[in-house]
Amino acid sequence: MNKLYVIVLSIAMLFIAAPTAMMSAPAQLSNTAKSKLEKVISNADTKVASSLRHQYSTLLKSQEQEQQWDENIKDVHFKNEETLISVRKQIRLIDSAKLSKLESQVKQTKDQYKPLFDSYTALNKQIKAARLIKNKKLNSFLRTQADIMMIAVQLARQDIRTKEELFKTAKDSKAKTLKRLRSNLSDIDPIKVKIKSEKSRMSKTKQRFTSEWKKLNEAIKKSDPKSIMNTLTSLVTTLRQINEQQAKIYAHEKSIQTIVLGVKSQIR
Repeated sequence: MNKLYVIVLSIAMLFIAAPTAMMSAPAQLSNTAKSKLEKVISNADTKVASSLRHQYSTLLKSQEQEQQWDENIKDVHFKNEETLISVRKQIRLIDSAKLSKLESQVKQTKDQYKPLFDSYTALNKQIKAARLIKNKKLNSFLRTQADIMMIAVQLARQDIRTKEELFKTAKDSKAKTLKRLRSNLSDIDPIKVKIKSEKSRMSKTKQRFTSEWKKLNEAIKKSDPKSIMNTLTSLVTTLRQINEQQAKIYAHEKSIQTIVLGVKSQIR
């Protein structure tokens, strides 16, 4: 998997998994609405004007916080996906070189002893043939040769078994390591479910914000200070909820990061 492919895949995952963070943009009053709001504030008494300015300022700050949360979530999510791709690839490659070497040694050892095994098989066939023709002298000679060769055959078989055991042990060790690391990574799944659930709730909260934003524009058009104040208060409260939901999503992403980096640290 080349670097460009990883980057493209990660970006694609980011759009799929974190659409809220990628697509969100702050709601803004038009220049006309801003001018009219300023006029309403200027015409209001001191206490009301102060409250309106404070609440509108709070709204803008809350929007800045929301955008910052978006950026933070996007950043940690992208890094998580990129690291996760790398970690999964590293997991697949654990002990690959070692296993390849051990497997090659098994094959080379079998190939090395093949002529010996072939000779031993041929010799036993000769013994069987000598028995059929009842040639005792030839049979005795061949059996002596077979007894001598059997020692070499047994040693060869033991050498092959030893190398096969080393290969099997290494494979079993890798399988256990992969199972453990992948089990650790599976802890991410329930966290992603929580993120999805939180995003669903936040989506509904944002829909409410959009509706309230329309009410703000209508209140500004009517130059109604009380209605503007009520709407601003409602918008600030809704944004506070959104930011709390963003904070939870960010915390979940950080939990995923801890898991991924924890698994990565175990790969050697």
